[in-house]
Amino acid sequence: MDKKIGIIIGVLVVAVLVLIGVAFVADSNDSSILTINDVSYGKEDFENYYKVRYFEESETAKNSEDAEEVNKDELKTTAFNEYTTYMIIAQEAKSKGYALSQEKIDSIAAEYDAEEFDRDALTALGVSKEDYIAARKVVEAYNDFIDRVDEFYDVPQSTIDLYMETNKDLLKGYDFRVMQFNITSTESETNEDGEEVPATSDKEEVTTKAQDILERVKAGEDFETLAKENANERFVLTNSELKQVNGELESVDLPYLSSYLMFSCSELADPIKALENVGDYTELLVTDNYAAFARLEAVRDDVEAETREALEKEVAKSVGTSYISSIIQSSSVITNNRLLKSIEI
Repeated sequence: MDKKIGIIIGVLVVAVLVLIGVAFVADSNDSSILTINDVSYGKEDFENYYKVRYFEESETAKNSEDAEEVNKDELKTTAFNEYTTYMIIAQEAKSKGYALSQEKIDSIAAEYDAEEFDRDALTALGVSKEDYIAARKVVEAYNDFIDRVDEFYDVPQSTIDLYMETNKDLLKGYDFRVMQFNITSTESETNEDGEEVPATSDKEEVTTKAQDILERVKAGEDFETLAKENANERFVLTNSELKQVNGELESVDLPYLSSYLMFSCSELADPIKALENVGDYTELLVTDNYAAFARLEAVRDDVEAETREALEKEVAKSVGTSYISSIIQSSSVITNNRLLKSIEI
């Protein structure tokens, strides 16, 4: 999982940020900048978090040609919403006996000590190594707890069984072969002489070649021979192994669930599932980056035991995440707008 503070877990936090930003903002006159479920949080800790977020956004902008200057006011609002979410979850995690591992804390320290890390920029913001580690621990603990949420909540087996029964298609296994032809393109640019160099692409040529190969395998020529001679990449998913073969390259094996999820997210997933008979081919799929087609080798009514267990774990995670979402929505959150407005970089 990405370590960057600004990267937050998908739909859950998007919903939470809207919720907190709209429903839970209220004035407070005490010395705390934030109060959650009667637990107070001081200005200094959030200010430190905000500075680290500003540092990260500034580093991103510095390394991007198109990035604009960081809008401090917008970032402060975003950072405060993030921080509020993290503190709500930190309370829940603590109640479940969760603690961030020393290994992850050491990893954050190593990140700070890396030769390429711009420590001077943090120092200029008044952020020490200890401050940086503290801010990063907030995010790492959140991400780690959410990633392991199924370990902290008991999900009834009946709930998992109902999900499996309702989603029987998830328990089908597919064996297939894919032949992929990469497309190369360049953007238009101006050369050293000031002349405009037009954009180029071999998409039409690659598409024609791929379509020709597809027709040849349909006519009975050997898939493996044509793939080795013509394709850039070739995949086979059979039982518990995903193998990527490119000429004489060594095969690469991945756990079945990883292979399954990769397949389910692929542009070829639906076309493969739609094939009626073993030996049938998909139509040629053409994107901006490649042209590809697949041949169905087998369909199995049930996947391996390890995959079923992994899917059950994903169901438990989903239920746990929903529970976390309900905790966030039911939390009492008060912000001290006066103190928040006083924080500047």
